[in-house]
Amino acid sequence: MSDTIDTIILDILRTNSTATSSRTTVSIRQFVTDFLADRYKFNLPFQRKPQWKQSEKSEWIRALLMGTLMDPLSISLRGRHKRGINGGNRARATVDYTLNRFPMDVVVGRDTYHYWFSEIPAQHRTGRTAKSHRTLPVDVREGKFLDRDIDLNIRQNLTDDEEVEWYENMNRNMKSHTKGQLLISKLCKEIDNPFVVSTLELFPVLKTRIQMPLLTEVDDNALGTQLADVFNSDPNPMDERDIREDHALIFATYVNLLANGRPYNDGFVGECDTSVIRRNANTILEIFDGLPISEGMYGEFHTPSSSKKQFIPKIWAPSYLLGPMCWSIGKQKENVVQVWRSFLTRCLPNTIASTYLDDNDEAHLDDTSVRKYETAWNNVLARHV
Repeated sequence: MSDTIDTIILDILRTNSTATSSRTTVSIRQFVTDFLADRYKFNLPFQRKPQWKQSEKSEWIRALLMGTLMDPLSISLRGRHKRGINGGNRARATVDYTLNRFPMDVVVGRDTYHYWFSEIPAQHRTGRTAKSHRTLPVDVREGKFLDRDIDLNIRQNLTDDEEVEWYENMNRNMKSHTKGQLLISKLCKEIDNPFVVSTLELFPVLKTRIQMPLLTEVDDNALGTQLADVFNSDPNPMDERDIREDHALIFATYVNLLANGRPYNDGFVGECDTSVIRRNANTILEIFDGLPISEGMYGEFHTPSSSKKQFIPKIWAPSYLLGPMCWSIGKQKENVVQVWRSFLTRCLPNTIASTYLDDNDEAHLDDTSVRKYETAWNNVLARHV
């Protein structure tokens, strides 16, 4: 019996991959040259957007100058293409410093000095803080920095799936990924998953985020495209401020709600029938078909959903309007089209959220709480139908 188990385990671990690996070094000077020549790609679709703040970039530059032993940058080599699997924040910080985009901060006693790579920006050359801004001495810049080697961990002949798996393994014990960041990885890797298929079909703007080609004849009729036109509000999953990938998470939540009334929560959950999702998506469009929306309502729709998500208009926030709608449709509530049309026809600006939250003891719950959606639906039935 144990031999059989060992055989099964070894089969699981065995791979037919033709990938090879090696270690090498490259000077910072050469790395920056190649990076600026677009020979390195650190914007792969499954990766997070840049995460580091200026203080973290400064710490990295200090570490390089001090000669601290660093983890290697992980590179997938495909022909001449050097695809950065891990180390994007370090790579960008290194290049940006040589382009004078931020200073390295050094604290001496109670004073902080800002060391720019080669030139002090004009706005820091005068005024009372000018003395605290300096440039790296030439010998430090040329010798201790540009000529310093950084390590590269190179693998060749990886498939798309193997690259994603390597990325996930490299980041598993690093800075925690958000639900949205993990979702982006899932969208890249599980392209045949019916939830993934539906998410990309209904919200094709995500195809741009994960670098998939757009199909114009499908995009024009997609739910997300139609709703963007109704609300005059285009969601932008490429927004650099959206480092948590909240847009992707919002779309996945809507799709899961339309599928079975359950939100996306650390992954897609429940049953998924793509034909049911398409039918329910059309029900959303039926609710808004020909429904007049006043300028006041447009203004409310475009209000930031929260102080922490000023790049997301309220209309796309799951707890605001579309979330409860998708939940009620996924749960096959009776007369759902008539109920929502009646509600929206009677609504005045600044009353949508208050209808859901007045006397709602669950207002503190997460935006994708099912209890929150159910309370919203019950309040609509009680007050506006």
